[in-house]
Amino acid sequence: MDIQPDFEPKPAPAGSWLSRANAPTFFTASNPRRAGRTPSILLGALRGKGAMVGPEGPMPVLYEIDAFSAGRIASAKGSVEGDFRSWTAPDGEMDVLPLHTELYLENGQSLSVVVVAIAPDLIEFDLPCDTKLLSLLGRSLADALGTPLGSQNRR
Repeated sequence: MDIQPDFEPKPAPAGSWLSRANAPTFFTASNPRRAGRTPSILLGALRGKGAMVGPEGPMPVLYEIDAFSAGRIASAKGSVEGDFRSWTAPDGEMDVLPLHTELYLENGQSLSVVVVAIAPDLIEFDLPCDTKLLSLLGRSLADALGTPLGSQNRR
């Protein structure tokens, strides 16, 4: 699928979870409440041009996906830039969240995502940090979680 966006990427908006300047202090390592917890490690990132399935079909987007590991827990978040005015009501809000949809990457593969925030030009989403995403990042599940495969539940 070759859908090219007709816009350039821009910095994350203020208040977005992607904006480090606005990150709450309780996420920082210096917070005493985080003492003794496993730190999050960036497993990898995907950036590129793709398409997201919307109400009128696939629409061109620029995507950013980051995968993290914290001990035996892996998670992934991302965002896409595009023209999402048709996804929102006139007041800019969307009533039906979370919304499940597909994101098509530059290489033609698709990922199932859950839209958690939407604005007229930006969507933020969660997605499973599964073997499919990890393989796109060049990582294995065992590598991501720091445990050898099959070592869990053995007695």
